[in-house]
Amino acid sequence: IYHNGTNSIIDNNTNNLLISTASQTIISSNATDNQLTLGHTTGNWFAKATNSNTLIIGSESNGTNNITLDVTNSGSATFAGNVSLTSGSLSITGDGSNAATLTESGSGILTIDAVSNIILDSDSGQIVIADGGTNKGLIKLNGDNLEFKSEISNADIKFNGNDNGSAITALTLDMSEGGNATFAGSITVPNGLISTTGGNNLTISGSVANHAGLIFATNSVL
Repeated sequence: IYHNGTNSIIDNNTNNLLISTASQTIISSNATDNQLTLGHTTGNWFAKATNSNTLIIGSESNGTNNITLDVTNSGSATFAGNVSLTSGSLSITGDGSNAATLTESGSGILTIDAVSNIILDSDSGQIVIADGGTNKGLIKLNGDNLEFKSEISNADIKFNGNDNGSAITALTLDMSEGGNATFAGSITVPNGLISTTGGNNLTISGSVANHAGLIFATNSVL
């Protein structure tokens, strides 16, 4: 241990330098202020900054590599670079309970698990579904209307389901045919009306009083 006229130096060039203390190790720029306290309690190490708003981990000369802990904002952390989790899950909670988790399966499947609702809030009103960087689908709010769009030319929109253990396509909207709809089963319209626009319309009416029938554009009834 020596002083070189400018700084005090601890010089150890053989093996490790061990600092042992019964309580805490305090590093200070003066007697009482601007202290960094290193300690150990109940099996955990801690670092505490005194009279300072932030604790910076990294290189002073290269701020782009720093982690900044802001003690004035409930201990919020700012990372200058990427954050990587190589195992486990990311747990997010606003009040210390009811945490939502993000988990990667190990095979590329991301699971978002929330105790309550999962809300997607986009100020643009759009949710884009992409594959390999190419936009394939779009869910969009147009005013108060909810729109579903297939972004690929002539790509259909299909509604699939499970019928007693068998996979089915209940409805296909054929974009290459102007949106023609193909239903796998019957179409039921309770007390309703099915009609088309344009010339020679075919109208199928429901029950009106005691009359029901198949009505053509000529108004003839079968």
